[in-house]
Amino acid sequence: MKTIILSGVSALAMFAAAPAMGQSNSTVNQTGSNSSVGVTQGATGGSNVSVVNQAATNGSNVTVDQTATAGAANDSLVGQAATASNSRTEVSQTGAGNDSDVDPRGDNSLVDVTQNGTGNASTVFQGAASAAVRTTVGQTGSRNTSDVGQVGVSSTIDVTQSNAAAGTTGNNSVVDQAGAFSSVNVTQNGQENDSTVNQLAGLADVTIDQNGEGNESTVNQAGLGSFVDVEQSGMTNTSNVLQVGAGSVIDVSQIGDDNSSEIVGLADGSDATVTQSGTGNSSEISQAAARQRTQIFGPIYANLPVNENDSATVTQTGTDHVSTISQYGRDQIAVVEQTGTGNRSVDSPDSPVGIMQIGRDQYAKVVQGGADNLSTVMQGSGQTDLILASSSRGNDAMVTQNGTGGSSYVAQDGLNNTATLMQGGTDNESTILQAGTGVANMATVTQGSVGNISSVDQRGGGHVATVSQNAGM
Repeated sequence: MKTIILSGVSALAMFAAAPAMGQSNSTVNQTGSNSSVGVTQGATGGSNVSVVNQAATNGSNVTVDQTATAGAANDSLVGQAATASNSRTEVSQTGAGNDSDVDPRGDNSLVDVTQNGTGNASTVFQGAASAAVRTTVGQTGSRNTSDVGQVGVSSTIDVTQSNAAAGTTGNNSVVDQAGAFSSVNVTQNGQENDSTVNQLAGLADVTIDQNGEGNESTVNQAGLGSFVDVEQSGMTNTSNVLQVGAGSVIDVSQIGDDNSSEIVGLADGSDATVTQSGTGNSSEISQAAARQRTQIFGPIYANLPVNENDSATVTQTGTDHVSTISQYGRDQIAVVEQTGTGNRSVDSPDSPVGIMQIGRDQYAKVVQGGADNLSTVMQGSGQTDLILASSSRGNDAMVTQNGTGGSSYVAQDGLNNTATLMQGGTDNESTILQAGTGVANMATVTQGSVGNISSVDQRGGGHVATVSQNAGM
Protein backbone atom coordinates (compact mmCIF):
# COMPACT_ATOMS: atom_id res chain seq x y z
CA MET A 1 0.00 0.00 0.00
CA LYS A 2 1.35 3.44 -0.90
CA THR A 3 2.00 5.91 1.91
CA ILE A 4 0.02 9.13 1.58
CA ILE A 5 1.07 12.31 3.39
CA LEU A 6 -1.96 14.52 3.93
CA SER A 7 -2.09 18.13 5.12
CA GLY A 8 -5.12 19.58 6.88
CA VAL A 9 -6.90 16.27 7.54
CA SER A 10 -9.73 16.62 10.06
CA ALA A 11 -11.05 13.05 10.14
CA LEU A 12 -9.85 9.58 9.29
CA ALA A 13 -12.44 6.81 8.94
CA MET A 14 -11.32 3.25 8.58
CA PHE A 15 -13.66 0.43 7.70
CA ALA A 16 -12.87 -3.22 7.51
CA ALA A 17 -16.18 -5.05 7.95
CA ALA A 18 -16.28 -8.29 9.85
CA PRO A 19 -15.97 -11.24 7.50
CA ALA A 20 -19.10 -13.22 6.81
CA MET A 21 -18.24 -16.60 5.30
CA GLY A 22 -14.76 -15.27 4.42
CA GLN A 23 -16.01 -12.11 2.70
CA SER A 24 -15.11 -8.52 3.64
CA ASN A 25 -17.58 -5.71 2.97
CA SER A 26 -17.00 -2.01 3.60
CA THR A 27 -19.26 0.97 2.91
CA VAL A 28 -18.23 4.54 3.76
CA ASN A 29 -20.40 7.63 3.24
CA GLN A 30 -18.64 10.89 4.04
CA THR A 31 -19.47 14.58 3.97
CA GLY A 32 -17.47 17.64 5.01
CA SER A 33 -14.24 19.23 3.94
CA ASN A 34 -10.67 17.86 4.32
CA SER A 35 -11.98 14.31 4.91
CA SER A 36 -10.02 11.06 4.50
CA VAL A 37 -11.00 7.42 4.11
CA GLY A 38 -8.65 4.45 4.46
CA VAL A 39 -9.87 0.94 3.69
CA THR A 40 -7.69 -2.16 4.04
CA GLN A 41 -9.13 -5.57 3.21
CA GLY A 42 -7.39 -8.95 3.19
CA ALA A 43 -10.01 -11.69 3.11
CA THR A 44 -8.89 -15.32 3.25
CA GLY A 45 -10.92 -17.56 0.98
CA GLY A 46 -13.47 -14.85 0.27
CA SER A 47 -14.06 -11.64 -1.68
CA ASN A 48 -13.31 -8.02 -0.80
CA VAL A 49 -15.92 -5.35 -1.53
CA SER A 50 -15.38 -1.66 -0.81
CA VAL A 51 -17.75 1.25 -1.54
CA VAL A 52 -16.75 4.84 -0.73
CA ASN A 53 -18.96 7.88 -1.37
CA GLN A 54 -17.58 11.32 -0.61
CA ALA A 55 -19.61 14.50 -0.83
CA ALA A 56 -16.92 16.68 0.69
CA THR A 57 -16.26 20.25 -0.35
CA ASN A 58 -12.45 20.32 -0.44
CA GLY A 59 -9.29 18.29 0.15
CA SER A 60 -10.79 14.78 0.34
CA ASN A 61 -8.62 11.66 0.15
CA VAL A 62 -9.45 7.99 -0.33
CA THR A 63 -7.09 5.04 0.02
CA VAL A 64 -8.22 1.49 -0.70
CA ASP A 65 -5.93 -1.54 -0.33
CA GLN A 66 -7.38 -4.96 -1.16
CA THR A 67 -5.72 -8.39 -1.21
CA ALA A 68 -7.53 -11.58 -2.22
CA THR A 69 -6.56 -15.22 -2.53
CA ALA A 70 -7.14 -17.41 -5.59
CA GLY A 71 -10.76 -17.68 -6.68
CA ALA A 72 -11.81 -14.57 -4.74
CA ALA A 73 -12.63 -11.13 -6.09
CA ASN A 74 -11.53 -7.60 -5.21
CA ASP A 75 -14.11 -4.95 -5.97
CA SER A 76 -13.67 -1.26 -5.25
CA LEU A 77 -16.03 1.61 -6.08
CA VAL A 78 -15.11 5.20 -5.21
CA GLY A 79 -17.40 8.13 -5.99
CA GLN A 80 -16.55 11.76 -5.28
CA ALA A 81 -19.03 14.59 -5.76
CA ALA A 82 -18.46 17.58 -8.00
CA THR A 83 -17.93 19.74 -4.92
CA ALA A 84 -14.96 17.61 -3.80
CA SER A 85 -12.13 19.64 -5.31
CA ASN A 86 -8.42 18.97 -4.71
CA SER A 87 -9.18 15.32 -3.92
CA ARG A 88 -6.95 12.29 -4.24
CA THR A 89 -7.86 8.61 -4.71
CA GLU A 90 -5.51 5.67 -4.48
CA VAL A 91 -6.65 2.10 -5.11
CA SER A 92 -4.33 -0.89 -4.81
CA GLN A 93 -5.64 -4.39 -5.54
CA THR A 94 -3.63 -7.61 -5.41
CA GLY A 95 -4.91 -11.07 -6.28
CA ALA A 96 -7.68 -12.73 -8.25
CA GLY A 97 -10.64 -11.02 -9.97
CA ASN A 98 -9.53 -7.39 -9.59
CA ASP A 99 -11.98 -4.63 -10.42
CA SER A 100 -11.84 -0.91 -9.68
CA ASP A 101 -14.24 1.89 -10.55
CA VAL A 102 -13.33 5.47 -9.59
CA ASP A 103 -15.55 8.43 -10.39
CA PRO A 104 -14.17 11.75 -9.13
CA ARG A 105 -16.13 14.81 -10.23
CA GLY A 106 -14.32 17.73 -8.58
CA ASP A 107 -11.57 20.06 -9.73
CA ASN A 108 -7.89 19.09 -9.46
CA SER A 109 -8.58 15.42 -8.68
CA LEU A 110 -5.76 12.88 -8.65
CA VAL A 111 -6.42 9.18 -9.26
CA ASP A 112 -3.89 6.37 -8.91
CA VAL A 113 -4.95 2.74 -9.48
CA THR A 114 -2.54 -0.19 -9.15
CA GLN A 115 -3.73 -3.73 -9.80
CA ASN A 116 -1.49 -6.76 -9.60
CA GLY A 117 -2.51 -10.24 -10.65
CA THR A 118 -5.33 -11.89 -12.55
CA GLY A 119 -8.65 -10.49 -13.77
CA ASN A 120 -7.70 -6.80 -13.83
CA ALA A 121 -10.16 -4.12 -14.95
CA SER A 122 -10.11 -0.42 -14.13
CA THR A 123 -12.47 2.43 -15.07
CA VAL A 124 -11.73 6.05 -14.16
CA PHE A 125 -13.99 8.93 -15.12
CA GLN A 126 -13.28 12.52 -14.22
CA GLY A 127 -15.95 14.99 -15.19
CA ALA A 128 -17.09 18.47 -14.29
CA ALA A 129 -14.46 21.18 -14.73
CA SER A 130 -11.51 18.94 -13.90
CA ALA A 131 -8.67 21.42 -14.17
CA ALA A 132 -5.08 20.18 -13.77
CA VAL A 133 -6.26 16.56 -13.38
CA ARG A 134 -4.06 13.48 -13.51
CA THR A 135 -4.83 9.73 -13.83
CA THR A 136 -2.34 6.87 -13.47
CA VAL A 137 -3.33 3.22 -13.95
CA GLY A 138 -0.82 0.36 -13.72
CA GLN A 139 -1.93 -3.24 -14.17
CA THR A 140 0.32 -6.30 -14.20
CA GLY A 141 -0.61 -9.87 -15.01
CA SER A 142 -3.44 -11.45 -16.96
CA ARG A 143 -6.67 -9.98 -18.34
CA ASN A 144 -5.88 -6.27 -18.22
CA THR A 145 -8.49 -3.77 -19.32
CA SER A 146 -8.47 -0.03 -18.61
CA ASP A 147 -11.03 2.59 -19.60
CA VAL A 148 -10.29 6.22 -18.72
CA GLY A 149 -12.36 9.24 -19.66
CA GLN A 150 -11.05 12.63 -18.60
CA VAL A 151 -12.43 16.08 -19.28
CA GLY A 152 -10.24 18.91 -18.14
CA VAL A 153 -7.65 21.55 -18.74
CA SER A 154 -4.09 20.52 -18.02
CA SER A 155 -4.83 16.79 -18.00
CA THR A 156 -2.38 13.88 -18.06
CA ILE A 157 -3.18 10.17 -18.37
CA ASP A 158 -0.70 7.31 -17.92
CA VAL A 159 -1.76 3.70 -18.46
CA THR A 160 0.75 0.84 -18.17
CA GLN A 161 -0.45 -2.72 -18.66
CA SER A 162 1.71 -5.83 -18.70
CA ASN A 163 0.66 -9.45 -19.10
CA ALA A 164 3.22 -12.16 -18.45
CA ALA A 165 0.90 -14.95 -17.32
CA ALA A 166 0.99 -17.94 -19.65
CA GLY A 167 -2.13 -18.97 -21.55
CA THR A 168 -4.03 -15.79 -20.83
CA THR A 169 -5.18 -12.87 -22.95
CA GLY A 170 -4.85 -9.32 -21.73
CA ASN A 171 -4.23 -5.65 -22.55
CA ASN A 172 -6.93 -3.34 -23.77
CA SER A 173 -6.93 0.40 -23.16
CA VAL A 174 -9.38 3.11 -24.20
CA VAL A 175 -8.58 6.73 -23.29
CA ASP A 176 -10.87 9.70 -23.97
CA GLN A 177 -9.45 13.09 -23.11
CA ALA A 178 -10.76 16.53 -24.04
CA GLY A 179 -8.54 19.16 -22.56
CA ALA A 180 -6.13 21.98 -23.17
CA PHE A 181 -2.60 20.96 -22.23
CA SER A 182 -3.33 17.26 -22.57
CA SER A 183 -0.94 14.31 -22.72
CA VAL A 184 -1.69 10.58 -23.02
CA ASN A 185 0.85 7.82 -22.55
CA VAL A 186 -0.16 4.15 -22.95
CA THR A 187 2.32 1.25 -22.71
CA GLN A 188 1.08 -2.31 -23.16
CA ASN A 189 3.28 -5.36 -23.10
CA GLY A 190 2.16 -8.87 -23.98
CA GLN A 191 -0.62 -10.63 -25.93
CA GLU A 192 -3.92 -9.22 -27.21
CA ASN A 193 -2.82 -5.55 -27.29
CA ASP A 194 -5.40 -3.01 -28.34
CA SER A 195 -5.36 0.74 -27.69
CA THR A 196 -7.78 3.50 -28.72
CA VAL A 197 -7.04 7.13 -27.85
CA ASN A 198 -9.33 10.04 -28.66
CA GLN A 199 -7.90 13.39 -27.70
CA LEU A 200 -9.43 16.67 -28.77
CA ALA A 201 -7.59 19.94 -29.16
CA GLY A 202 -5.08 21.61 -26.91
CA LEU A 203 -1.32 21.26 -26.93
CA ALA A 204 -1.87 17.52 -27.13
CA ASP A 205 0.65 14.68 -27.09
CA VAL A 206 -0.07 10.96 -27.53
CA THR A 207 2.51 8.18 -27.10
CA ILE A 208 1.55 4.51 -27.50
CA ASP A 209 4.01 1.66 -27.17
CA GLN A 210 2.68 -1.86 -27.69
CA ASN A 211 4.92 -4.88 -27.60
CA GLY A 212 3.89 -8.40 -28.54
CA GLU A 213 1.03 -10.26 -30.35
CA GLY A 214 -2.28 -8.79 -31.51
CA ASN A 215 -1.18 -5.14 -31.74
CA GLU A 216 -3.67 -2.59 -32.96
CA SER A 217 -3.72 1.14 -32.28
CA THR A 218 -6.18 3.85 -33.29
CA VAL A 219 -5.51 7.51 -32.47
CA ASN A 220 -7.89 10.34 -33.29
CA GLN A 221 -6.47 13.69 -32.36
CA ALA A 222 -7.83 17.08 -33.33
CA GLY A 223 -5.54 19.62 -31.89
CA LEU A 224 -3.29 22.54 -32.02
CA GLY A 225 0.29 21.62 -31.34
CA SER A 226 -0.29 17.91 -31.53
CA PHE A 227 2.08 15.07 -32.28
CA VAL A 228 1.48 11.32 -32.16
CA ASP A 229 4.06 8.59 -31.64
CA VAL A 230 3.00 4.95 -32.12
CA GLU A 231 5.49 2.08 -31.95
CA GLN A 232 4.38 -1.53 -32.22
CA SER A 233 6.64 -4.56 -32.20
CA GLY A 234 5.61 -8.11 -33.02
CA MET A 235 2.77 -10.01 -34.75
CA THR A 236 -0.35 -8.52 -36.35
CA ASN A 237 0.45 -4.79 -36.26
CA THR A 238 -2.09 -2.26 -37.44
CA SER A 239 -2.03 1.49 -36.79
CA ASN A 240 -4.64 4.02 -37.83
CA VAL A 241 -4.07 7.71 -37.05
CA LEU A 242 -6.27 10.64 -37.98
CA GLN A 243 -4.91 14.00 -36.85
CA VAL A 244 -6.54 17.33 -37.62
CA GLY A 245 -4.59 20.31 -36.43
CA ALA A 246 -1.96 22.94 -36.83
CA GLY A 247 1.60 21.91 -36.05
CA SER A 248 1.10 18.15 -36.10
CA VAL A 249 3.85 15.52 -36.31
CA ILE A 250 2.99 11.83 -36.69
CA ASP A 251 5.56 9.07 -36.27
CA VAL A 252 4.65 5.37 -36.56
CA SER A 253 7.21 2.56 -36.40
CA GLN A 254 6.09 -1.06 -36.69
CA ILE A 255 8.57 -3.96 -36.55
CA GLY A 256 7.57 -7.50 -37.37
CA ASP A 257 4.73 -9.43 -39.02
CA ASP A 258 1.53 -8.13 -40.63
CA ASN A 259 2.30 -4.41 -40.66
CA SER A 260 -0.21 -1.90 -41.94
CA SER A 261 -0.39 1.84 -41.30
CA GLU A 262 -2.86 4.48 -42.43
CA ILE A 263 -2.33 8.16 -41.66
CA VAL A 264 -4.57 11.05 -42.65
CA GLY A 265 -3.14 14.44 -41.69
CA LEU A 266 -5.61 17.14 -42.75
CA ALA A 267 -3.24 19.62 -41.33
CA ASP A 268 -1.29 22.79 -41.62
CA GLY A 269 2.31 22.08 -40.72
CA SER A 270 1.99 18.33 -41.05
CA ASP A 271 4.75 15.79 -41.15
CA ALA A 272 4.16 12.03 -41.24
CA THR A 273 6.82 9.31 -40.97
CA VAL A 274 6.11 5.58 -41.16
CA THR A 275 8.86 2.97 -40.79
CA GLN A 276 7.87 -0.67 -41.14
CA SER A 277 10.28 -3.59 -41.11
CA GLY A 278 9.33 -7.18 -41.80
CA THR A 279 6.51 -9.10 -43.59
CA GLY A 280 3.18 -7.82 -44.93
CA ASN A 281 3.96 -4.10 -45.08
CA SER A 282 1.44 -1.59 -46.35
CA SER A 283 1.36 2.16 -45.79
CA GLU A 284 -1.07 4.85 -46.89
CA ILE A 285 -0.57 8.54 -46.11
CA SER A 286 -2.95 11.27 -47.20
CA GLN A 287 -2.46 14.85 -46.08
CA ALA A 288 -5.07 17.37 -47.22
CA ALA A 289 -6.58 20.46 -45.66
CA ALA A 290 -9.85 19.71 -43.87
CA ARG A 291 -11.30 23.08 -44.69
CA GLN A 292 -11.21 22.51 -48.45
CA ARG A 293 -14.32 21.24 -50.20
CA THR A 294 -12.45 20.29 -53.35
CA GLN A 295 -12.62 16.67 -54.37
CA ILE A 296 -9.92 15.21 -56.55
CA PHE A 297 -10.72 12.22 -58.68
CA GLY A 298 -7.80 11.40 -60.93
CA PRO A 299 -5.96 14.33 -62.50
CA ILE A 300 -8.37 17.19 -61.82
CA TYR A 301 -6.44 20.31 -60.94
CA ALA A 302 -9.17 22.90 -60.39
CA ASN A 303 -9.69 24.43 -56.96
CA LEU A 304 -6.72 22.72 -55.35
CA PRO A 305 -6.74 22.16 -51.59
CA VAL A 306 -4.40 24.41 -49.69
CA ASN A 307 -2.21 22.53 -47.26
CA GLU A 308 0.84 24.00 -45.66
CA ASN A 309 4.30 22.51 -45.34
CA ASP A 310 3.61 18.84 -46.05
CA SER A 311 6.19 16.11 -45.78
CA ALA A 312 5.63 12.35 -45.83
CA THR A 313 8.31 9.67 -45.49
CA VAL A 314 7.66 5.92 -45.75
CA THR A 315 10.44 3.35 -45.31
CA GLN A 316 9.52 -0.32 -45.64
CA THR A 317 12.03 -3.17 -45.48
CA GLY A 318 11.13 -6.77 -46.21
CA THR A 319 8.43 -8.55 -48.19
CA ASP A 320 5.03 -7.42 -49.49
CA HIS A 321 5.45 -3.63 -49.74
CA VAL A 322 2.71 -1.31 -50.91
CA SER A 323 2.82 2.46 -50.33
CA THR A 324 0.41 5.21 -51.33
CA ILE A 325 1.01 8.90 -50.63
CA SER A 326 -1.34 11.75 -51.58
CA GLN A 327 -0.53 15.38 -50.84
CA TYR A 328 -2.41 18.32 -52.26
CA GLY A 329 -0.83 21.75 -52.15
CA ARG A 330 2.08 23.88 -50.97
CA ASP A 331 5.61 22.77 -50.11
CA GLN A 332 5.22 18.99 -50.32
CA ILE A 333 8.02 16.45 -50.09
CA ALA A 334 7.23 12.74 -50.33
CA VAL A 335 9.87 10.01 -50.08
CA VAL A 336 9.17 6.28 -50.33
CA GLU A 337 11.95 3.69 -49.99
CA GLN A 338 11.13 0.01 -50.22
CA THR A 339 13.56 -2.91 -50.27
CA GLY A 340 13.07 -6.58 -50.94
CA THR A 341 10.15 -8.37 -52.70
CA GLY A 342 6.70 -7.27 -53.82
CA ASN A 343 7.42 -3.50 -53.99
CA ARG A 344 4.82 -1.27 -55.48
CA SER A 345 4.17 2.29 -54.26
CA VAL A 346 0.65 2.14 -55.62
CA ASP A 347 -2.18 -0.40 -55.78
CA SER A 348 -2.40 -0.61 -59.57
CA PRO A 349 -0.87 1.07 -62.60
CA ASP A 350 -4.24 2.70 -63.30
CA SER A 351 -4.45 4.29 -59.87
CA PRO A 352 -4.27 8.10 -59.71
CA VAL A 353 -2.16 7.87 -56.58
CA GLY A 354 1.29 6.46 -56.15
CA ILE A 355 2.83 9.53 -54.91
CA MET A 356 0.41 12.20 -56.07
CA GLN A 357 1.30 15.81 -55.27
CA ILE A 358 -0.67 18.68 -56.76
CA GLY A 359 0.39 22.29 -56.39
CA ARG A 360 3.49 24.31 -55.52
CA ASP A 361 7.05 23.18 -54.79
CA GLN A 362 6.82 19.40 -54.94
CA TYR A 363 9.63 16.92 -54.55
CA ALA A 364 9.09 13.16 -54.87
CA LYS A 365 11.59 10.37 -54.46
CA VAL A 366 10.76 6.69 -54.88
CA VAL A 367 13.47 4.06 -54.43
CA GLN A 368 12.49 0.43 -54.81
CA GLY A 369 14.96 -2.41 -54.65
CA GLY A 370 14.35 -6.06 -55.43
CA ALA A 371 11.63 -8.04 -57.22
CA ASP A 372 8.25 -6.89 -58.54
CA ASN A 373 8.68 -3.10 -58.67
CA LEU A 374 5.88 -0.82 -59.84
CA SER A 375 5.61 2.92 -59.24
CA THR A 376 3.22 5.67 -60.31
CA VAL A 377 3.97 9.35 -59.61
CA MET A 378 1.80 12.36 -60.47
CA GLN A 379 2.84 15.91 -59.67
CA GLY A 380 0.72 18.89 -60.60
CA SER A 381 1.39 22.56 -61.24
CA GLY A 382 4.35 24.39 -59.78
CA GLN A 383 8.02 23.49 -59.37
CA THR A 384 8.37 19.70 -59.47
CA ASP A 385 11.35 17.45 -58.90
CA LEU A 386 11.41 13.67 -59.08
CA ILE A 387 13.96 10.93 -58.48
CA LEU A 388 12.78 7.40 -59.13
CA ALA A 389 15.14 4.42 -58.96
CA SER A 390 14.20 0.75 -59.28
CA SER A 391 16.69 -2.07 -59.10
CA SER A 392 16.35 -5.65 -60.29
CA ARG A 393 13.39 -7.39 -61.87
CA GLY A 394 9.95 -6.33 -63.08
CA ASN A 395 10.57 -2.56 -63.01
CA ASP A 396 7.73 -0.33 -64.17
CA ALA A 397 7.59 3.45 -63.73
CA MET A 398 4.95 6.00 -64.73
CA VAL A 399 5.56 9.70 -64.11
CA THR A 400 3.27 12.62 -64.93
CA GLN A 401 4.40 16.20 -64.25
CA ASN A 402 2.48 19.34 -65.06
CA GLY A 403 3.91 22.78 -64.57
CA THR A 404 7.00 24.82 -65.29
CA GLY A 405 10.60 23.89 -64.64
CA GLY A 406 9.89 20.26 -63.74
CA SER A 407 12.78 17.84 -63.40
CA SER A 408 12.56 14.05 -63.59
CA TYR A 409 15.19 11.34 -63.21
CA VAL A 410 14.29 7.67 -63.69
CA ALA A 411 16.86 4.89 -63.34
CA GLN A 412 15.92 1.24 -63.86
CA ASP A 413 18.18 -1.78 -63.65
CA GLY A 414 16.87 -5.30 -64.20
CA LEU A 415 14.37 -7.23 -66.30
CA ASN A 416 11.47 -5.85 -68.36
CA ASN A 417 12.08 -2.16 -67.60
CA THR A 418 9.29 0.17 -68.67
CA ALA A 419 9.31 3.94 -68.13
CA THR A 420 6.51 6.27 -69.19
CA LEU A 421 7.05 9.99 -68.61
CA MET A 422 4.68 12.86 -69.37
CA GLN A 423 5.65 16.47 -68.69
CA GLY A 424 3.41 19.45 -69.41
CA GLY A 425 4.27 23.13 -69.39
CA THR A 426 7.61 24.70 -70.25
CA ASP A 427 11.32 24.27 -69.43
CA ASN A 428 10.98 20.66 -68.22
CA GLU A 429 13.94 18.30 -68.06
CA SER A 430 13.80 14.51 -68.24
CA THR A 431 16.47 11.81 -67.81
CA ILE A 432 15.77 8.09 -68.18
CA LEU A 433 18.46 5.47 -67.62
CA GLN A 434 17.66 1.81 -68.29
CA ALA A 435 20.20 -0.98 -67.95
CA GLY A 436 20.07 -4.76 -68.39
CA THR A 437 21.67 -7.44 -70.51
CA GLY A 438 19.51 -9.19 -73.08
CA VAL A 439 16.28 -7.61 -71.83
CA ALA A 440 13.64 -5.46 -73.48
CA ASN A 441 13.74 -1.89 -72.10
CA MET A 442 11.03 0.53 -73.18
CA ALA A 443 11.03 4.30 -72.61
CA THR A 444 8.31 6.76 -73.67
CA VAL A 445 8.73 10.50 -73.11
CA THR A 446 6.08 13.10 -73.95
CA GLN A 447 6.86 16.74 -73.29
CA GLY A 448 4.49 19.61 -74.01
CA SER A 449 5.09 23.23 -75.01
CA VAL A 450 8.63 24.64 -75.42
CA GLY A 451 12.09 24.67 -73.84
CA ASN A 452 12.03 20.99 -72.76
CA ILE A 453 15.11 18.73 -72.53
CA SER A 454 14.98 14.93 -72.75
CA SER A 455 17.76 12.37 -72.31
CA VAL A 456 17.29 8.60 -72.69
CA ASP A 457 20.14 6.13 -72.04
CA GLN A 458 19.40 2.44 -72.68
CA ARG A 459 21.93 -0.35 -72.23
CA GLY A 460 21.35 -3.97 -73.14
CA GLY A 461 19.26 -5.49 -75.91
CA GLY A 462 15.83 -5.05 -77.54
CA HIS A 463 15.31 -1.41 -76.51
CA VAL A 464 12.54 0.88 -77.66
CA ALA A 465 12.63 4.65 -77.02
CA THR A 466 9.94 7.14 -78.08
CA VAL A 467 10.33 10.88 -77.44
CA SER A 468 7.69 13.48 -78.35
CA GLN A 469 8.39 17.14 -77.67
CA ASN A 470 6.17 20.20 -78.15
CA ALA A 471 3.24 17.79 -78.05
CA GLY A 472 -0.24 18.86 -77.02
CA MET A 473 -1.12 17.43 -73.60
